Amino acid sequence: MTLWLTLTTALALAAPPPPISPGWSAVDLGFHVATVDDVAASADGTRLATVSPDGSLRLWDPATGRPLATHPLTRGTWSRRLALSPDGARLVLVDGEAGPVTLRDASTGRVIRTLPIPKSKVTALAWADRGDLVAVAAGGDVTLHPTSGSGRPRRIALGEVVGAVAFAPDGRHIAVAHGSEFGAVGLWDVATGAAAKPMSLDTAAGPAHRSKYITVPDGLAFSPDGRWLAAGQWGGRVVVWDVAKRLIHRELEAGPRAPNDQTYITSLAFSPDGARLLAVLHDRLVSWPLAADAPPSVRDVPFRLGSATGRVHLDPARDRALWGDISGGVAAVSLSQAKPLWRVAGPGGVVDAVAFQPGTTLLVSAASAGTLDFWDADQATRLAAAVSVGGPPRALAFRPDGQRLAVAVGAGVQLWDPGSRARIGGWEVGGRPLTAMTFAPDGHSLFVGASDGRVVRVAADSGEVLRAFEGHADAVTGLGVSPDGRRLATVSEDGTLRLWDLPSGQGPASLTPPPGKVAFTGVAFTADGRRVVTTEAFFGEEAVRLWDAASGKPLKAAKGVQGHAVVAGPGRDLVAVSSLDARVTLRDAKTLAQRAVLPGVNGYGLAVAVSSDGRFVAMGTGGQENAVHLWRRRD
Repeated sequence: MTLWLTLTTALALAAPPPPISPGWSAVDLGFHVATVDDVAASADGTRLATVSPDGSLRLWDPATGRPLATHPLTRGTWSRRLALSPDGARLVLVDGEAGPVTLRDASTGRVIRTLPIPKSKVTALAWADRGDLVAVAAGGDVTLHPTSGSGRPRRIALGEVVGAVAFAPDGRHIAVAHGSEFGAVGLWDVATGAAAKPMSLDTAAGPAHRSKYITVPDGLAFSPDGRWLAAGQWGGRVVVWDVAKRLIHRELEAGPRAPNDQTYITSLAFSPDGARLLAVLHDRLVSWPLAADAPPSVRDVPFRLGSATGRVHLDPARDRALWGDISGGVAAVSLSQAKPLWRVAGPGGVVDAVAFQPGTTLLVSAASAGTLDFWDADQATRLAAAVSVGGPPRALAFRPDGQRLAVAVGAGVQLWDPGSRARIGGWEVGGRPLTAMTFAPDGHSLFVGASDGRVVRVAADSGEVLRAFEGHADAVTGLGVSPDGRRLATVSEDGTLRLWDLPSGQGPASLTPPPGKVAFTGVAFTADGRRVVTTEAFFGEEAVRLWDAASGKPLKAAKGVQGHAVVAGPGRDLVAVSSLDARVTLRDAKTLAQRAVLPGVNGYGLAVAVSSDGRFVAMGTGGQENAVHLWRRRD
């Protein structure tokens, strides 16, 4: 279904999601299901840490992507920050924009102590190479916290915003980028907190270009020998100072810039010999030689690396960049070859459809990148790498015996063997792209709906059209067949629900919910077949509605719910509704009273599925997070 795309895609950070209802728990599938807020790597190269508002702090082996540990946090907290000790044994976590800031054991997640900071937004964080100090910038101050022993914190008062901090390799000085407009960069003595002479905006030959320095983390970097200090600027510029002289050594650019270019440096690092400076600039990896006035090397990278895709850590000593992206993916790429080394992630794009295999806990998800993922819900594992279907899959349906999986791609239906995860057939329906699909209870036929309002019944083995159902004037967004196979319910963006009597061929009864215009997004029969449940969105009168399946009479309405999909279950007395506020609600099939809430983190709740035994509920999401969420009922 594509109706949700008519909404703005720029969502504000959501309020914390509600708690998961008693009796249910979220299933960890081994990856983040929301934006990666920050990444941090230990200097010795043994650990990578990532954190997300999905409520997890994860540790990885940066060489292989193997998970090492997962520590639970509060769900729905945004703008978390991380720093790892040089040996990877401890970490500092900023739990939200204004903290608290805690020193933790990296292996166990245990809080060792809380670091006092001003009650203000934390803007920068760094761990000294010697491992004895952590710098936290907040409220116009930089506080240097000892990480062991009983030493007292030392405060550097600046009185203005701090954009980035970096310790010199010898640990004697700390560089600070500060100021909101034409910012300054200076050095402070770590032992005394005294300011050294600030970095000049001049070169040996005279004044240099003046523009504000970047005010994002990782905007400062020292060379390994401490000779050079680099700072990123708006527009993708980098300034490199000679630290001893306090003068600009070089001003670097990645190439020609467009007017009002707001591109900025995501991460900076020097090569181990200090001869080159590397930077991540959105989806480009830039490398400048420092010894000569030579042009930079610019490469595209396999995954987008920019302000919209999370955080990046450059590790030139081990020829890799490590990052987390907006969809929760964590990955590594070779700096020399600009090719992926490993990636741990959820589905590749918006998850438009999810389906459980009848009689098992096999879950299939369909992503807009044109892939299917197969999951074992019971074991909380992905069964194999994603398989391609050649285009965005818009709907999934298992044959009732579970032996075949139908996938709607474009204007055609593909048939897959779920056991071997291989495509074994399919056919073209023709016309406009398909948007909805469901099997008849006997498995011999398949109902498909299209973006032009067509609904047809086709033979499940050959694709032969058995019957056409005319009447909808806009995209079909949902199809449902009663458990006895005698009735078909169809809904559309045209704002109508249509009920068809299949044995007699009579129909349809066309029903429009009062009051006002709506766009239906989903439909399902209750488990007993006596009622029909619909979801709708977008026009201010949204509701989950209950209808009498025989007469079409409206029975109940739960107003104010922007539902996107609905399925029967778990159990005969409930229906599951996914909604555009990134949650699934379980509702009474007779009254629509809410019985449980299964929340995501952010984005849109699109697809929903329930396992045959009712133990698992799955949701596919898009927007701010493209993920598969899975919940287990506690027995």
